[in-house]
Amino acid sequence: ARLEATVLAKQSEVTLKIYGSSGPSNRSFALLYQSIDIRRVCLSDNARHTNPDKQRFDGLHKHRYDETAGESREAYIPGDMQAPDNIDRSFFDFLKECNIRLEGTYQARLPF
Repeated sequence: ARLEATVLAKQSEVTLKIYGSSGPSNRSFALLYQSIDIRRVCLSDNARHTNPDKQRFDGLHKHRYDETAGESREAYIPGDMQAPDNIDRSFFDFLKECNIRLEGTYQARLPF
């Protein structure tokens, strides 16, 4: 399943996009400004990432945009994911981290 939503930053009138995917091999959410990945969470057990300093991540990890580097290449292990196996709860955790308030409806895939 795929998710795409538009986010309006009311104070600055900037439009952002949220993309998500949930499948057997990939579960992730990303917040993009234009085409720049400013926040991302990889939830899959088989998600792999290696930081520029060669630190390796297998499984759950997050990326945050670094203004100095101009990219979101660095990853870290989050301590704030309430239920990474529940895609719906993970989506709301991601919204909370990004300071996004959901207006409208959301059709949950799993009860939480």
